Amino acid sequence: MSGDALATLQFAVRLLQSGQADEAARTLAPLLKAEPNNADALALTGLAHAHRSENEEAARFMSRALALNPRHAATQFNYANVLRKLERWSDAEQAYTRTLTLKPDHTEARRQRGHMLAEMKRDADALAELDRVATDNIQTLTLRAKLRFNAGRAAAAFADYERIVTLDPRNWEAWNNRGIVLDHFERYDDALKSYDRALALAPDDDNVLHNRGATLICLLRYAEAMPLFERLVASDPDRADNWSCHGVALASL
Repeated sequence: MSGDALATLQFAVRLLQSGQADEAARTLAPLLKAEPNNADALALTGLAHAHRSENEEAARFMSRALALNPRHAATQFNYANVLRKLERWSDAEQAYTRTLTLKPDHTEARRQRGHMLAEMKRDADALAELDRVATDNIQTLTLRAKLRFNAGRAAAAFADYERIVTLDPRNWEAWNNRGIVLDHFERYDDALKSYDRALALAPDDDNVLHNRGATLICLLRYAEAMPLFERLVASDPDRADNWSCHGVALASL
């Protein structure tokens, strides 16, 4: 590769990193015209299209790049992301797998593959992938916690929720879900505190109110639960579990 071509590629990378996808594509066009089989230029042009959400074009350029250099892990990963956006699930899964074959420590590829498998409703496969990921990404921790809890691994789910509220103390959904896990362990007093943290951040969320009321019933604190369920059946009269808990509180009083 000539020095001019290398300089062009490096400049295009800097443009992409600064969010200038249009300028990157314009910079690469003369190089591609002169060297139509330049795999790096094809891959970067595909990435420029991806940055502009032109995913069909992005996939076309990246596919050409990979035909010339199939062992380029970064391009395989970018190609997988584009195929996922196009909902070409099988192709995307294969591209993520090829990325991880070339670079087994590619954490982001494993993380994104796990998310995609969850989108495909393959929860067991998604969890197996995400269990191998060390991350502080809130979205990933939230998904993994949900999958772990649904798989009967409540302690592992609780660890994820603990990490989330440490990283983001204002994440009311994590406080709510943390309370659900504590209820599962019959740690009702601790669950109540978790719901209180959630309600301090989202005071009108019906699900948190319901969970708090149900926990009060478990603690035999029916008089405190009653006004919560009176409020809930008034705001959502078609939700059966609110009526059920309302009835339990009434009967117990």
